Amino acid sequence: MENRGRHAGARHTKKGGEPTVGATIVGGFLGVYGFNPMFVLITGSLGIMSASMPPPIDLVIITCTLIVMLSYIFAMLIAWRIRKITPRSLITE
Repeated sequence: MENRGRHAGARHTKKGGEPTVGATIVGGFLGVYGFNPMFVLITGSLGIMSASMPPPIDLVIITCTLIVMLSYIFAMLIAWRIRKITPRSLITE
């Protein structure tokens, strides 16, 4: 049997955007379902007893999509910048 190095047979999984997508979805749902009760509490403390403001679902979806896209773009820019760093440049500085 041939020895192919220390990482032979190791499985590498990418955890690229799953945390960001999951957190954005959870935050979107919490925002949609938690916004109106919070709005009623705030306006109730100001003396407005009957207030209801349904959250615009389309804006929530657009915001969540933009958050995921921007986090992906920033992650790619940072990875591109790190890839340009060479060991020699780290030693000579």
